[in-house]
Amino acid sequence: MRNLLAIGALLLVACETADRRSAQGASDSVAAPRARDTTVRASAAPVLDLRPIIGARSSSRGELPPGLAFMAAWMILPGASEQIEFRIVDGSYQGQRVLLLQHVYERDTTGHLTWEVADAMPLPAVPAGYTLVRGACSADGSIAAIARADARRGATYRVVTRAWRADLKRRRFAEIPAAGLRCVNKPLGAT
Repeated sequence: MRNLLAIGALLLVACETADRRSAQGASDSVAAPRARDTTVRASAAPVLDLRPIIGARSSSRGELPPGLAFMAAWMILPGASEQIEFRIVDGSYQGQRVLLLQHVYERDTTGHLTWEVADAMPLPAVPAGYTLVRGACSADGSIAAIARADARRGATYRVVTRAWRADLKRRRFAEIPAAGLRCVNKPLGAT
């Protein structure tokens, strides 16, 4: 046991000596012994509390709940005889990218809509070379997905890594399997 402790102490001293020599080699001045870093670092970003925006309302005139910014939104298109009742918003809340599922809360006599947030989810980081596919993975627009941005306009994305469907009955997002999902590269507003 003593031998193991002695070997461990020698290794520690050897590592610190080599570390000091490399620090001295990097600069011409003599490096003072470094204090050990004892700070505790968080292993992940804090979880964003989205409960305050559930039930929040915004209007088609542009009023938004505090802390919320919209990047893009698309309608979920029901059958031909039904009115539009839902949309998905790609936005930012307190600096983090989020997806919102909104439903029509009210229609006024002038045709303006008031939307209410039914569900919200933090959007995972979209890696470099990938994109958020907005509403172009299903006929009704109820799916958002992360795909490799390698498809020309009008072509199908070849690699889809994650996807979420707006469950309109439960008014919630649900992650769905990405395998076999067909998402087309078409800009918002294109038919």
